[in-house]
Amino acid sequence: MSEVEELKKVSLNGEVTAFNLAVVELGFGNHQRAIDYLERAYASDSQWMGWLNKDRMFDPLRADPRFVALMKKLKFVQ
Repeated sequence: MSEVEELKKVSLNGEVTAFNLAVVELGFGNHQRAIDYLERAYASDSQWMGWLNKDRMFDPLRADPRFVALMKKLKFVQ
């Protein structure tokens, strides 16, 4: 069973938030997929997006143009 399927199994409604999926992908080193999920989290007004500016876990993504664009949308950078 994949990690995502395992997360779905233990989640309340069988769904995993896009933000949490981004964290999983980031942990596996899948940076582009992590950003895909972060963009989905942004589109769904995830309350967790505020962590992008603070948590060092996201440091590997900071130089990626898509991540920079997301940070601009969140008004974390000029």
